[in-house]
Amino acid sequence: MLPQTNSAKYISVAFLAMGLALYVFSIGCVMKQPKRIHKTCLDCHSELKDRYREGNVHQPVKEQNCESCHRPHGLIGGVYLDRSLPVLCYKCHKETAESLKKFKTGHTPVSKGKCDLCHDPHNSPNPNLLKLQEDELCFNCHARESFQKKIIHEPVNKGCKTCHVAHGSNFPELLNEEANTLCQKCHKISDERFKAKHGGYPVNKICIDCHSVHSADNSALLKVVIHDPVADMQCQKCHNKSTDPNPFELNALEIKLCYGCHDKEKANFKMTNAHQPVKEDRCFECHRPHASDFNGMLESSPEKLCFKCHTFNFIGPQAKEIGAGSAHPVSARGECLKCHRPHIPAVGESHLLAEAGEKLCKNCHSQFFVSQTVNHPPAQKGDCLNCHQPHECPAPNLLVKAEKDLCAECHQSVVMDMGKRSLHRPFAVGNCSGCHQPHGAKKKNLLLESENDLCVKCHAKLDAQRKEIGRHQPFKEAQCNTCHQSHAGDYSFILDKPVGELCLDCHASLQKVLTAPVAHEPTIRMSCTVCHHAHGTARENYLLEEQPGLCLNCHQVNKYWETGFGHKPAVEGQCTICHDSHFSTIKGLLNKNSGQLCTQCHEVTEEHLKQSHQGIVPSMESCSNCHDSHGGPDSSLTFPVKHSPFAEGQCKPCHPGERL
Repeated sequence: MLPQTNSAKYISVAFLAMGLALYVFSIGCVMKQPKRIHKTCLDCHSELKDRYREGNVHQPVKEQNCESCHRPHGLIGGVYLDRSLPVLCYKCHKETAESLKKFKTGHTPVSKGKCDLCHDPHNSPNPNLLKLQEDELCFNCHARESFQKKIIHEPVNKGCKTCHVAHGSNFPELLNEEANTLCQKCHKISDERFKAKHGGYPVNKICIDCHSVHSADNSALLKVVIHDPVADMQCQKCHNKSTDPNPFELNALEIKLCYGCHDKEKANFKMTNAHQPVKEDRCFECHRPHASDFNGMLESSPEKLCFKCHTFNFIGPQAKEIGAGSAHPVSARGECLKCHRPHIPAVGESHLLAEAGEKLCKNCHSQFFVSQTVNHPPAQKGDCLNCHQPHECPAPNLLVKAEKDLCAECHQSVVMDMGKRSLHRPFAVGNCSGCHQPHGAKKKNLLLESENDLCVKCHAKLDAQRKEIGRHQPFKEAQCNTCHQSHAGDYSFILDKPVGELCLDCHASLQKVLTAPVAHEPTIRMSCTVCHHAHGTARENYLLEEQPGLCLNCHQVNKYWETGFGHKPAVEGQCTICHDSHFSTIKGLLNKNSGQLCTQCHEVTEEHLKQSHQGIVPSMESCSNCHDSHGGPDSSLTFPVKHSPFAEGQCKPCHPGERL
């Protein structure tokens, strides 16, 4: 190892000293680093402190432990729960979660985990953090009408909890005991007066068969509709005598008892198209034998009754996908009897229909049956079910199929158009009703509005443009269908012909291009939009841009304009002084012979030509042999590569005469 020089030693010492200094400084920083301060929610949300300490306060709120339920949001705004309901609540209320598992019936909000429907999570003036007083809270979901009739059952006055439990129960209707046991807590069924009021029968159960449990308009709290034998206390019409050892046993088969009074219906009820329970003598599937709160002695409300047997995908209490698809509002509300009869259909009808299908639809949808200027045949004939389902459907508007597929069944052009290259977006997605009225309309082709107004709905920007100066006439007059197809086209922008062919439909004078000896390349390809704007511009001839810029997109004739000399007409964009835009009989699309073109601007007398061409008079058609008509490296505009004598100004060696 070589000995260190003095300078090397000094450097080593300096680095060592620097390292020690940094180490000491870092220790000092660590030791002096201030302790991290954790802000509480109330440091920022101090206004909540007073609001949440009144009344009954939830324990985590009382302890100012917001993070027990909430995640701190930091830079992200919003109040986020630590977990979703009801898992969050069950984190502390484990006993509630366990008890709910044991119940046969759960309160609907509890079953759905919507604890916050009834409870306030922070504080409340009411016990158990209820949002309202107990009975008032129940009326958020349960209509008051059935609790506020003339005579109110005493337990109702005492409060709902007298008979019901809030979260769940092992008894129907969330009762806290078996129904008969509850009734007998207040009513002495062994009392002779009690028996007398029940025709001498020892009634000790099924009280709710005849009595309303909450309120009624009569002193006995009887239901709205009472079966005649019950109202007349003639129980023996159906049951054994009250003195019989089995007083409640029926004295005949159920159906014989029913037909004993309703014998007129018997013949009709045996019809092959009668309601299935009717044919099978199952009256009590729909009707109660003693009393009911509903007309016809129905077992439950008409809005619920049919759903017991008739289940659907999107409607009714047993629906698998509630809210999905589309539903007939009448069906969704359970108003089945607006269209159907309960026992047998109308004469000549099936499916228990109350009238012919057309008449039924017309009862509610008369506006679709009004004769229009243009009528859709299925609607005019009342063949509603050709297109619509009567109850529910996966497709919108109760359509039996998606609009596109449904329309295609009758309109074969739809199928053909779907195979074209360019599709109008509403047509492509099958939104036929976006433009057409499916029942009838005042406009041709069942259009909802005039063609112009329809286009404007989606193309508002284009509508504003068509009112500007210099627009193409069809576009200006909103005649979109002059060029565009409504549904589909074989060419871009829903065009049914190549652009050029469309242009020739109106610009007949350009037909000559098809036979012209010389034609502009875009014109040959019929690509008019290479130069022209289809909707028009303020520029002359609707050009996409001004000349010479437009021509220079394809013709690079400006190579000498920056460093050399340009021919004035070319530089100024006066291309059409010499050239025809579309076609010509002369090479180069010239509109005249080259000599004639030059004479338009240049003096071409023999004397002048002699002076400028070394005593030689060139022919009128020879200008382009030496000169570039667009520009050149010097002011003579002659071609850059020159024959040696010509480059030295020596013409006579080759051209001894005075004329070329």
